[in-house]
Amino acid sequence: MVSMDEARSNGTHEGDNNNGSGSSNRSSEVLGANYSGTVMTEKARLQKIKEIESSHVSPGLAMYMSSLAMLTPEQGAFDKVRVIQGILHSLTTSLRRMPGVSSAQANEIIDQLQEVGRITTTETSNLVNAIACMMVDHQDSNEAAARLCMEITLARARIDDLTSQTGELRNEVLEERNKRQLAECDVKKIMGELHDLNKEFNTSTGRDELIDHFQDTIKHLEDQVNNRRSLWVMKHPDPESVARAMKTLTASAKDVALRTKGEASQPNNAGPGTTRAEVDETPTHRPPSAFQPPSGQSLPPPRLGALTAGPPRAPSVAPREPRRQDWAPQPPPNRPASAAPMHQTPSGYGRPPSARRNTRYRPNAPDFQPSGLGAFANNDYQGNRQAYSNYGHGANPHQHTPSSHGRSRHNSFRYANSPASGSDYGSHSRANNNNNNNSRGANNVNGVSNTSNGGNVNNSRPNAVGPLIVLNEQSVADWNAQVIDLYGQIRTFVERSAHLPEVAPLTELTSAPLWSILLDTYRPLSPEQATAYLTYHLQQENSKSCLVTRLMVDFIVNRILTAAAWVGFDTEIDFAIIDLEKDLQLALGQASSVRQPLLDRQANIVNSVTTSTRGPQWIRRKMEGLATTMTYNLKPLLNDFVDTADAYNDLLRIVENAWELGTKILTSRLTFDFRFPEIGSRYSSQSMVPIWPLMDPMELQSQHWRVALVTTPVITCRNDTGTNISAHSVCLADVFCMQ
Repeated sequence: MVSMDEARSNGTHEGDNNNGSGSSNRSSEVLGANYSGTVMTEKARLQKIKEIESSHVSPGLAMYMSSLAMLTPEQGAFDKVRVIQGILHSLTTSLRRMPGVSSAQANEIIDQLQEVGRITTTETSNLVNAIACMMVDHQDSNEAAARLCMEITLARARIDDLTSQTGELRNEVLEERNKRQLAECDVKKIMGELHDLNKEFNTSTGRDELIDHFQDTIKHLEDQVNNRRSLWVMKHPDPESVARAMKTLTASAKDVALRTKGEASQPNNAGPGTTRAEVDETPTHRPPSAFQPPSGQSLPPPRLGALTAGPPRAPSVAPREPRRQDWAPQPPPNRPASAAPMHQTPSGYGRPPSARRNTRYRPNAPDFQPSGLGAFANNDYQGNRQAYSNYGHGANPHQHTPSSHGRSRHNSFRYANSPASGSDYGSHSRANNNNNNNSRGANNVNGVSNTSNGGNVNNSRPNAVGPLIVLNEQSVADWNAQVIDLYGQIRTFVERSAHLPEVAPLTELTSAPLWSILLDTYRPLSPEQATAYLTYHLQQENSKSCLVTRLMVDFIVNRILTAAAWVGFDTEIDFAIIDLEKDLQLALGQASSVRQPLLDRQANIVNSVTTSTRGPQWIRRKMEGLATTMTYNLKPLLNDFVDTADAYNDLLRIVENAWELGTKILTSRLTFDFRFPEIGSRYSSQSMVPIWPLMDPMELQSQHWRVALVTTPVITCRNDTGTNISAHSVCLADVFCMQ
């Protein structure tokens, strides 16, 4: 047998010979390690140890055992133990058979050999287990070291990136600092130059001469304008010019009588709250409109931003005829059949049809009396069907108001009467005395004299013409300011109470009376096309706000800013307004000498109501009825959380403002024209302002954009009291465009 010292020395020499192979094996283990970062569980560790023990791959242990038992290193540890056990068993058998050895000595030696076998087996098993654990720990250490190396490498790369970024930022800061210094130097240089120029300008001797030259140029240009005999000649009161103007006006009026004391106290200015002596001829900048965005840049569509009104424009004074002929009235029994309205075929985009005479009053149309609300539908005035309902205007829903012969071509309002509004004519039925009403209404041209209510309408002059009116840029700016203020109130109400888009199905809305009114805002589109447009606009917040605004403006234009709004005060006033509007229809296309006396009659009628003893109470009830009607009709479009009472109060304030504006319009003796552009017509920068898209108006016009939704009308004002036509643009139309 080989001694332990020899085996240890042999193992040491063999270990020295295998140092190179050990380092290469270690590097291969590191490269082949798993770097997933997960720690091996206890169960997996035990399984790994069992696999190592079963394979007995331990070169060092094999060499040690081979040195003891003269075995090859390739054999397993437990195989070598079994060989040793076999050798010990052979020795035990030999001792028992060996002669000269007593049985006691043999048994003692055999017990010692068996103990050596047990110790060898136990120690070999423990040694294999320890080596397996050491191999597993060594593998874990290699993986941890590899992960640590990778983390260190990543950290170094991150530090290098941060260092590079820091250097770049420092360079940028240095460049910006240099640029700032250069800019400061340029600013200092420019400020020095401006200071030198200012000093030079203040010390210049030719400044006064330059100012005088500019004043002479301005005066020369004003003289050129005055040479065209416009109303600006009133700024230079030439006696001969005034005499010629008065002579022309006197010749146009056949019977001119002196005005009464009440009429003489009435202001004759062009704008509200301005006397003729206070009119300033200097052109002023008109305030912005209520819906135009602040600039023409391409930005997202705003929620009803502020608008800037365009330059004043004098539109055509020829009246445009509405295209609605769905409720044409029957010819009156006492009138010739030729007085019936003639139907016309609607024209294309923006081309007005010829003017025609149209009977206006037919309140018994179905849209004016939903749910049986038109209690006075069958009562007749003057032997025909021209009686009024509370808010209906009869056969022509786009009616011409006395102050606007060419009112909107597509005014859509056929508002249903609310249950609380009642009828303005419920106490003035004249069905049983048509002949007396006919004679009295036909002979009363200027108005009536009412003694029961304190009203005073002069009926002694069939063609009375008032004094001249000066209509200039300042007065137009005053009108524009009042209209913009009204638009602002409407916009505030919409943004607070009716701006949320319709997310639910429109089934309930389509069955409401308001649906037909909504469809009418998209004329001349077909009902199917209008429904598609309307559905899309109601589901968008911005377009829905503009649509509700359009409905409110449409209601105000057709129900408040018209002489028909004053019907119902008493019988005499009613007949005076009916006769006045008939005469205005007959005066379409006539000279200003024919139209202007009618506007004077209109002002007298409205003044007689406002100055009567019970006028304020009646006006208050009228405004409350209008607010009730607006609340009733707009209720389907209000937000869910809006209280109806609060909405009514807000609408009442809007109606009060609109009524005040309407009173000033009707008593101004000016011709106001409200026109809503047609859907699908080409965009025109002269009469429209884009709400969306926010592009240059000239670019929209050059690219042939078209109108998709109209929010406000084009408002023009015309003065017929002078020798020439004086027309001005008060407000432009706010529109949504499409391509």
